[in-house]
Amino acid sequence: MAHITKKIVVNAPFSDVVPGAISSSPEFWPEWYVGLSAPTSKKGDGEVGTVSEHSMRIAGRDVPFTHTVVESTNDGIDARWKGTFTGALEGWHQWTYHLVNGHTEIAVEHEYRLTAGPVGKFVDLAFVERVIARMLEHSLENLKMLTEARVAA
Repeated sequence: MAHITKKIVVNAPFSDVVPGAISSSPEFWPEWYVGLSAPTSKKGDGEVGTVSEHSMRIAGRDVPFTHTVVESTNDGIDARWKGTFTGALEGWHQWTYHLVNGHTEIAVEHEYRLTAGPVGKFVDLAFVERVIARMLEHSLENLKMLTEARVAA
């Protein structure tokens, strides 16, 4: 399995970043998560037990998967949100939000593997890992910009 970890600091108070529909509700994910489709089906609004079906555009191919929210905690200083996914893309991702001097640090840990689907058969897996790492980095940057713009407005 590939394992990727990324961090970013959002120049916004914790309360304006978490909880936030933009980061936890599946219908908003494609607005900031690079390569992610809108959900083709969805049960729930981002809370534990929410299940949604998506596809991820990787190396020019759509990779379908089902996503399930398995954890969501928030104590006002730290928050954690975790999801698992199955299908052509399998694994988990965990998003941690931490209050730091009036700003919010977001860390994401992403572990996945490609099953024997269309991407796994035709491309170099090391290439795919680099592509997914960049997608995740750009997604964090998009989430930061959208959140900061919303807070500034």
